[in-house]
Amino acid sequence: MDRPVAAKAVVALVTLGGVLGALSVVSGAVGPCSDDLAFQGPTTEVEVTVDTDERAVEVTHVDGDVLAEEWTLSVTAVVSSETGTTSEYVAVNASDGLPFEPRGSARIENVTVDGRPLSDGDEVRVVWRGHERPLPDYCLGSRGNATARVTLARSTVG
Repeated sequence: MDRPVAAKAVVALVTLGGVLGALSVVSGAVGPCSDDLAFQGPTTEVEVTVDTDERAVEVTHVDGDVLAEEWTLSVTAVVSSETGTTSEYVAVNASDGLPFEPRGSARIENVTVDGRPLSDGDEVRVVWRGHERPLPDYCLGSRGNATARVTLARSTVG
């Protein structure tokens, strides 16, 4: 085969591959490359219990995904006052409490916001922070080692 014919054949194959690849993504034959569509946080049911007398917050993993070190950096209790001030407390992380499994719980002592114990109207959110799973290899410009925060539970004191 002479060179011009071989070059035309290569160009035709590359073009056909590009068209088929684009059709695969558009038709849904392969998964999405969009960050919005590809990111999935843990599917986990969590309860938060506030004990204002003991200044404690307990986070209980009721059901769902095991929160393991592979993707989880931490689970925190973010406490907000009605004035907008926030305090953040680690419930579990890689050095203490992971994996966080169903029926497991973590108790946080001496919880305050605005320098005072929790009171009616304060809000406690349980927030998972972890790594987004990488996009498939066929996605160009993968997000790499990005982290995300997902609110798992929310409770208002009072």
